Amino acid sequence: MNDVNRFSLERGTWYAWQMLPGYTESPYFSPIRVHSVEPLGTGARRLRLHFYNAFYAEGVRDFVLTIQTLSRQREYLVAAIVYDGGPSDRTCIMHSVTFDWLETSARYMMENERPSPSERHGIDGVQQYLDRVLGAQDR
Repeated sequence: MNDVNRFSLERGTWYAWQMLPGYTESPYFSPIRVHSVEPLGTGARRLRLHFYNAFYAEGVRDFVLTIQTLSRQREYLVAAIVYDGGPSDRTCIMHSVTFDWLETSARYMMENERPSPSERHGIDGVQQYLDRVLGAQDR
């Protein structure tokens, strides 16, 4: 997905993930690291997304989901999660992960493992921080 005017997902990159509804009454938030993105070519704006879901249960964090793009803007992508061929009641929002987002959505991780000054101020600092704390998880 490479359109300079709209948000794109790149292999090996961490993103902020929000899912509504979540697994409980609250929305679900997690950093995800994209392994691959495959346009399905159906004309229905569907993608097969393979990713590592950092905050899901240990041992089952690799996901392959079909999503249907609802809105793709410059800074974010909103999609319906598709199960069994049709959209579900779940929606996901993906955008670039930032330290501000992590401090809000992953406070416990940030409190236990603070970013180094070079991560905090580096151009790819948040990516380096997540690789260090959560692992690169490339597949």
